Amino acid sequence: ASKTVRAAAYELLSVINQRVWLGHFEVWSDDGEVVFRHALSLPAGERPTMAQAASMIDAAMEAADRFYPAFEFVLRDGRSPDEAIAACMFETVGEA
Repeated sequence: ASKTVRAAAYELLSVINQRVWLGHFEVWSDDGEVVFRHALSLPAGERPTMAQAASMIDAAMEAADRFYPAFEFVLRDGRSPDEAIAACMFETVGEA
């Protein structure tokens, strides 16, 4: 990716991470891959409950579903971070 696209992706990451309640997105420096990271602090030797694990997976899926299109808009379509985030921030109300 060009330096301009990479800069736009980092700007988008900053804006998105302000809107994610749990976890965060980052770009791996090795290959430029966008990843979502989330951690759970547990005492030594403890394991997460099924509910805790499910909650972490739900948070990751919600963040990915909501913000993946913004990354596509910036990285593939060349749109600005502001345009990309605006397209992803609408709220669906009611039932389909």
